[in-house]
Amino acid sequence: MNMLKPLAPGSKQQACDNENSMLPGDDCFYQYEIQDAQDKVAKRPAFIGHKVLAVSYGGKLQLFGKRGVTFLGAMEKCSPETSDTECNPAYTGTSWVRLTKVAVGTDGFPTITVSSAADWKMDDHIVVTSTDYLPSHSEEMVLVEDANGGGTFRVRTPSRA
Repeated sequence: MNMLKPLAPGSKQQACDNENSMLPGDDCFYQYEIQDAQDKVAKRPAFIGHKVLAVSYGGKLQLFGKRGVTFLGAMEKCSPETSDTECNPAYTGTSWVRLTKVAVGTDGFPTITVSSAADWKMDDHIVVTSTDYLPSHSEEMVLVEDANGGGTFRVRTPSRA
């Protein structure tokens, strides 16, 4: 296996030494380096890492789900000016919404209010996250009841076995 070393970011030097390393547009595929110390010692080629969902050059990732997905009709045209469509950047569909309020209900369960109706069901796990990139700023919650298309519902923290 030809092990190419990545060049410095922004470098225009080409290190391709065989046809299999060439990409369209006269670009070159730069081999990823092994990131994990144990993988380096064991010489395991886990170049992207562990617990990663990744797509490399030329790849395509398609995820499908039933709830929360909204699509245009077959003959509808995509326009950012049209509200409540996947083409409008302000429209979040029903798979994710914006948190607008947090309170504690009279029964002791936290109650959250979100920006638009949700079709979530009892025992669905949701993640309340911040706008930054730190995973520790996110909190997993479980719905205590069906959302029933509403925007306010009770949640609890998940039980850990």
